[in-house]
Amino acid sequence: MSVQLFLAATLAALPPNAPGPGDSTPGPRWRFGGELSFTDMRGNKALSLLVTAVEARRTGGRLIDFGGRWEIRYGRSNGAAAVETYAAALDGRLLPRGAVSPFVTGSVVRDPVRNLSVRVAAALGAGVDLVRRGDDRVTLGLGMLQDYEARALPEGSAEPAEVSLTRFNLRLDASATLRDGVVAEHQSLLEPAADDLGDYRLSSKTSVRVLLSRRLSLQTTYTFDRDATPPPGVEFEDDRTLSAGLRVAID
Repeated sequence: MSVQLFLAATLAALPPNAPGPGDSTPGPRWRFGGELSFTDMRGNKALSLLVTAVEARRTGGRLIDFGGRWEIRYGRSNGAAAVETYAAALDGRLLPRGAVSPFVTGSVVRDPVRNLSVRVAAALGAGVDLVRRGDDRVTLGLGMLQDYEARALPEGSAEPAEVSLTRFNLRLDASATLRDGVVAEHQSLLEPAADDLGDYRLSSKTSVRVLLSRRLSLQTTYTFDRDATPPPGVEFEDDRTLSAGLRVAID
């Protein structure tokens, strides 16, 4: 917690960005953020979970908006690793001020607990704004995705160690100001294989931020991930994580 407070105090001391003379319309701006949460429980069972992430995003452009995010989730239960995920993602949206705009995304994930050595995916499609009012937005997107998985197979498995599939990419992104100083964000992704709709991945992330200062907020996040056909040796299709921690943002 002392590291969090030091980081928050340092960022709060930075001068805010101010528009220059003659700036009459909002232009592109950069936003940087960081998240840190830690849960520790001791009783009949022991559980420790650390979630940390950093991100950068450029918004407000006429031609393109883009951003990136890097995240680590690591948890131990009764002395053994229960969660270990490393993920990086990039995304871009062309003509973001239009009602319909193309998008491109790319991601890399490593998850040793789920026998996933690496997953690389890239998607291309278009999104339509169903709602766009100030900072409130609801966007529905549809695209095609190509992914590649390298799996750490258990001994004796006859399954292929490498798999590459073409998938549909359906996404829903939403953000809304619930009241002054309280913001909710949601993202859902559904990615069924093009040749087998029963082979799908589903992920959902919902966050609520309560503003504590101009740059510091308390954030609660619930994530849900399902892989209908997990790598061999993985017993569970679903992963759920509920975390609460601090978020620091710089505009």
